[in-house]
Amino acid sequence: MRKSICYSFILLLLYPPALIELESSFRTWVPKKVTVQPQLATSEFNKKQVVPTPITTIAQYEPTLSNNHSHLFDADICNLSGQRQDLASQRRDAIKRLDSRYEHYFYQANHQIGINIYSTNLTREFKTDLLYSLNYMYDYFKTRLKSLTKASITLHMIITPSREEYLELTSTYSTELEKTTGVYFGGLNLAYVDYQHNDLKALRTTIHESFHGLSAHFIGRTARMFNEGMAVRFADIITNKLINGAPDRRMTGEVYLMMEFFESELWASLLTRKLYYSSWAWITFMHTAEQHQNSLINYIIKQQKQPCEPLTAGEIYDVIGDNTAEHEAQFNHWLEQNREYWRNKN
Repeated sequence: MRKSICYSFILLLLYPPALIELESSFRTWVPKKVTVQPQLATSEFNKKQVVPTPITTIAQYEPTLSNNHSHLFDADICNLSGQRQDLASQRRDAIKRLDSRYEHYFYQANHQIGINIYSTNLTREFKTDLLYSLNYMYDYFKTRLKSLTKASITLHMIITPSREEYLELTSTYSTELEKTTGVYFGGLNLAYVDYQHNDLKALRTTIHESFHGLSAHFIGRTARMFNEGMAVRFADIITNKLINGAPDRRMTGEVYLMMEFFESELWASLLTRKLYYSSWAWITFMHTAEQHQNSLINYIIKQQKQPCEPLTAGEIYDVIGDNTAEHEAQFNHWLEQNREYWRNKN
């Protein structure tokens, strides 16, 4: 995402009254509290996560990697609680702008994670799958971090029934979100998701945006490559589109050098689509061997200890522990194996 979007969001943090009011009806929201049991309890997961059993209509959608998500980072995540208190009225105003078609549901996934959903056409299956997804991601943090904040978080998610409505509502914050299907505003703790006329597509996007909120809450301000790569991977795993260790037919493109996509400050000057692809490919590679998984866990733990700023590329190299050139060679060799597999397959 280009610099101008980040600057727009920083302005949003510094000058909340600058939000543009949309002309629409206002209403008072009284949530319907619904208890839906997730398909698997978090205690059933172990440290070496396995692919969960298939969930709703998985086979009907073949995902593709694209520049269709946006996470607008906070200028100062160390003061995130204070910012969210200051911006709470802005979030309430955003919700009031929704018309009477939207219903409000509150779900408690577990003792630390709740979610408010505002939508017009979600099925009960979607809501069940979403709670399962939140618990799955929560278990990832709980089993990998030595210490986990005891503070709870309630995510806020607006799922629009049409593309036109998604673009209208998000244009309040930026006019450069036309190519996205989801966006998470960290300071507001509010995400918008384009339903895309499909439960599964909406679920994938909702998982992606939810991960950004949970990652900031439990870890801090992580490197872009981790935040985006993990968000894509969780959407893959939870919707059962990725089998650990199996070649993936999407993994056929070229990636940036690690020194490029590891450095968050370089993202504004590089191709977003290729950055997402590079990050997702590397995160997937890091889950192919126990040694790599342990390095990734070490990165998460170190990042949690300094939550205000993402680790630099050099600091990430130190955490990985391997010789940088050797590690990149292993990554590229693994990628080439995937490419060769699909060349022969086709």
